[in-house]
Amino acid sequence: MVNWRFPRFGYKITHSEWFEKMAKKSFDDVDVDHDAKLDEKELFIALLQLFDMLNTKLPCHVTVPNLKDVQQLMEQYDADKSGYLQYPEYLKLCRGLIGTRKNWRQSLVLKVSLAVAFKCIGIPLGGLLVSKGFVKIGKMIGHERFAKRVAHTGVASIIVETAVKPLYSA
Repeated sequence: MVNWRFPRFGYKITHSEWFEKMAKKSFDDVDVDHDAKLDEKELFIALLQLFDMLNTKLPCHVTVPNLKDVQQLMEQYDADKSGYLQYPEYLKLCRGLIGTRKNWRQSLVLKVSLAVAFKCIGIPLGGLLVSKGFVKIGKMIGHERFAKRVAHTGVASIIVETAVKPLYSA
């Protein structure tokens, strides 16, 4: 029997087993010399990999910190001031970076909530409006029957989602 749990998407997502597995994977993949610690360059690459994994799983885009921010994070989370981060320090950094942001607009919970709400409410509503537009245009040009078929296939929702995807994934 498989003991698999769905990842928690809430205020404590960074304390879920799912998040910890992703953090551990990014740490281990980048630690090519197997010394169980990351220097500044390895840290940047590990964070890039972690954010890439998050961005493929979450319904929104999480912004990767730049190299200057990574340097500051290294200083802040290097508890023993060795110039390296061991896994417990790295996990603490990841939790602090993903779970809390200085700018509330970068909050993971806010981004996920807005993306889900937009996909569940905004896109279908926009699709309905575009569908009604298809029917009106079809009446005006004499192809009402064709326009109704197109309007009822869901094509309008796909058009709306494609048009607005850059807005909610940025």
